[in-house]
Amino acid sequence: MNKIHLMLLFFQFTVAGVFAQQNFFNVPSSDITEKNKIFFQQQMNLFPKNIASNTTLCYGLGKKYEIGLNILGVTYDYDTKKLISNSNNKQIVFPSVGINMQKKVLEFKQYSLAIGGQIAFPSKPSEFEYYVYLNNRYELKKIKFIAGFYVGNNNYLGNETRFSSDLQNIGIQLGTEYEIINDKLFFQADFISGRTSISNLIFGGAYKFAKHLIFSSGFQIPNTKNTSSNGLIFEITYIP
Repeated sequence: MNKIHLMLLFFQFTVAGVFAQQNFFNVPSSDITEKNKIFFQQQMNLFPKNIASNTTLCYGLGKKYEIGLNILGVTYDYDTKKLISNSNNKQIVFPSVGINMQKKVLEFKQYSLAIGGQIAFPSKPSEFEYYVYLNNRYELKKIKFIAGFYVGNNNYLGNETRFSSDLQNIGIQLGTEYEIINDKLFFQADFISGRTSISNLIFGGAYKFAKHLIFSSGFQIPNTKNTSSNGLIFEITYIP
């Protein structure tokens, strides 16, 4: 772990921030769960060879903090008709169970800054995964923009480039949401740089079909098909 990793992790836990769980698709939207409220999201990723499940539960602590639990990378393979796993900690390790937290550290009328991340623990302690990010958020009446950067270890992302050969371990992430019908229908898109398995462009939409329930779907286009593939993303979200 280099000095950049250590500095980010130190800053992360100094402010108790770890991975925003309210996402556009993969990029955190930096919304914070309200105090004593519960946020839940079930995501299903459909690919040509498998289907993967990611589950998130968050609890609002107040003072712009949230904490939660993740179950990531539960993957069913179509060919073997079995749940599959990977324990090679030089590549992505899955499935795993992790904790998440988030802290909004600055907030003005239209701008906010959030720091967060996630730490996940597969079957072996040596395979622990982390993903840390810093997000800038700008919000107008009907549209939100997210621009930030991330750092993660190989167990979470694989050993492929995040941004460039000069900045191997640092990547950028972008997201946007546009409200088409007031509090009902939204266009969403996000992008994560690099050549890792999560380095994709995803675009789609979200429909609020009940007071607390949102259905989202999107289409994934990978930055490189060596580490990812085209796929469909479906989410059911409970918001307090």
